[in-house]
Amino acid sequence: MKIYTTIILTAIATFAIGCSKDDDPQTYAIDPNLLAKTYTNNTQMPIPDVGNVASEIDIEGEGSIADASKVTISVSLRHAFSSDVIIELIAPDGEATALVKRVGGTHDYVFGNILNFNAAFETIIAPGANEIVIAGGDYAPSEGDRPDPANAIVNDLESFLNGKNLDGTWTLRIRDYISGGVGDLEFWQMKFEPGAVE
Repeated sequence: MKIYTTIILTAIATFAIGCSKDDDPQTYAIDPNLLAKTYTNNTQMPIPDVGNVASEIDIEGEGSIADASKVTISVSLRHAFSSDVIIELIAPDGEATALVKRVGGTHDYVFGNILNFNAAFETIIAPGANEIVIAGGDYAPSEGDRPDPANAIVNDLESFLNGKNLDGTWTLRIRDYISGGVGDLEFWQMKFEPGAVE
């Protein structure tokens, strides 16, 4: 069953002009295009050993992405072996790009350490040998030194996202590539800052 949650921020601002209690307030509508829009799927789903899980977000009639640097994909998951995990974003047109491809080793992903991916971010996920968990933070798409699987490709987010039509189903797919561990997807979301879409 496909479950999705859409949060669209809108606002009305009311300003009282003058100091007299008899003055009428004036109400102004704020253009929703000037506000960020966030779409979230917060249904927790298990990541099976040597399997995959797909979580969907539906977006309707929002136009095309004009500035990928104003689009952020956030993911919260847990898994005991970071080197098993591949995280992919699949656009409505069926094209996919890996946000994470088998980084680290026996490092843990833990709930609350939210991974944010954006075309403008430059830091890659590269945990040190003495680190236990993958730190939350702002990252560029990241891959480890393991080439398999060949069909998980880490692309530049700017070239992947720019020009993409938002309308349709966006999918986050998490693959567990090696046996020996399981995990859970807690939630994921797509946030569009003003100017991201035309």
